[in-house]
Amino acid sequence: MDNIPVIRIEFERMRHSIMSMVSQQNLEFDQYFQEALDSYCSEESVRRLIDSETKKAIDAAMKQEIGDYFKFGQGRHTLRRAIHAKLEKDWANDDRWLGDNG
Repeated sequence: MDNIPVIRIEFERMRHSIMSMVSQQNLEFDQYFQEALDSYCSEESVRRLIDSETKKAIDAAMKQEIGDYFKFGQGRHTLRRAIHAKLEKDWANDDRWLGDNG
């Protein structure tokens, strides 16, 4: 039973030593991360990111609107008329497509 306090004191010393090392490492990491963040968040970097993300958002919106125009809007009707006219011109009198019904 007399040995238990000695072991406890050794663990407490180890714990204190480890906590000091971890605390020092955290301070160094904090400084490193702050420097990296300051470097990355320069005005030039932020402008470049804003420009890139803005272009992506505009591109996605344009694709969506153009797709909707040709799926649901006037573009669909225009395409439909053009396709029908092309089919009529090129294939309406072709005997291969008339089959037994022609």
